Amino acid sequence: MKNTYCLSLILLVMLLCGCYHEEVFEVKAGFNAEVVNNNYSVPVLVKISNNTIGAEDYAWTMDGANPASSTNRDPGTLQYDTPGTYTIHLEARNQYGGKNSRDTTFSFDAAIRMAFTISNSGSWYPDATAHITNNTVGATTYQWSFPGGIPSSSTQQFPGNVVFSTPGTYTISLKAGNGRVSYTKDTTVTVLPDLVNDFSVTWAAEDNDMEVPFTAYLQNNCVSATSLHWSMPGGSPGSSAATASAVMYTAPGTYTVSLTASNDKKSISRSKSFTLYANSNLYRFNNVHLGINTAQNTIGSCFSSLLGKVLKVDEINNTNGSSIDFVFFGFDSSFSINKFISPSDVMSYTFARVIPGAITTGIINRQESCGCGTSMTSSQFDTMTDDTLLKSMTISTTSVGAAEFDNTAIPRIILFRTQDGRKGAIKVKQFVAAGQQSYVVCDIKVMKNA
Repeated sequence: MKNTYCLSLILLVMLLCGCYHEEVFEVKAGFNAEVVNNNYSVPVLVKISNNTIGAEDYAWTMDGANPASSTNRDPGTLQYDTPGTYTIHLEARNQYGGKNSRDTTFSFDAAIRMAFTISNSGSWYPDATAHITNNTVGATTYQWSFPGGIPSSSTQQFPGNVVFSTPGTYTISLKAGNGRVSYTKDTTVTVLPDLVNDFSVTWAAEDNDMEVPFTAYLQNNCVSATSLHWSMPGGSPGSSAATASAVMYTAPGTYTVSLTASNDKKSISRSKSFTLYANSNLYRFNNVHLGINTAQNTIGSCFSSLLGKVLKVDEINNTNGSSIDFVFFGFDSSFSINKFISPSDVMSYTFARVIPGAITTGIINRQESCGCGTSMTSSQFDTMTDDTLLKSMTISTTSVGAAEFDNTAIPRIILFRTQDGRKGAIKVKQFVAAGQQSYVVCDIKVMKNA
């Protein structure tokens, strides 16, 4: 009985052992790799999400990344600092012998760093040449835009020179890319105004008669000129390179002043001519308006032959007061009382203040009743072209003639002599009644020098 039991037990064990098979648990490796912000230009961040099934152990290999390997289920976020093509490899295992792996590959680009400079070997006057130096890195395509320039665009990495022929501000733009992303950089250049040659010839009021000796003042009004050359044949000096110049002429004739204005791009010459006459030693002024008492500060009543103009009361100062030859006093718009007076006597005739540096001028207001033995007719005044007649006349600096005149005799000739001995004549041609702004119209002739 005992032997039979043992045999039955052995058979049962054998039966059980014959039915056993070893079972392996499967591993399915998987992960997501996301490029952060879809930025494929280094530095690049890649975020790993592990979705492997059935694994317990993980071996990550991430060449070129930081970190380069990991045994964590989730290695976190990887950083790539060098452009290139890289593979992320995962090998997953479990204790039952299951294993699986997965790879994914990325290509990363160099970072695009935009940089270019503009230079000009010459000036920025037209035609201006802009030389472009491209220092951009990481790009594979280039789109240049130069509106207003020649050429107006380029796809070359190094576009070279662009010429701008018209003054203005221009935008130079570069769009650089690598096939996935692109960036744009702009800069501006300013082309300066083109060369313009312009100058003026002026002279002092005492030279308005264009008689020698004559001094011309030359003023450069050029635009974009870097060098100037004046040519003044017949004058002194005969040439100059100054910005402004003064030139004296001592002989009658027709003279030409020329200016050559230049910059590094071009040169332009321009000329002006004028005619000078022999010295008559006589200033001549036509249609001079002199206001009555109430128009002293609107029309003016003080006359200066040296300045060649009428001065209003508020214009008189310490500098010009001594140049006033005479003053007109008209009592009112009826012109019943009129008189030319010495600048030194204005305070006796409703003037508001003393003329600074006032001279004493002898004046003959009424030749017909002065008893001074000196006279000039209107015809003589009109035909006077030099100082010959005035030189022959005796006019005292203290001569005053009759006190005043009215408007019944037209024209009227008034004679005067300034403190420095210069003699002159005033021809009153018209009395213009305009209320408080009434005035007389005169022609005046006076010696330049005694």
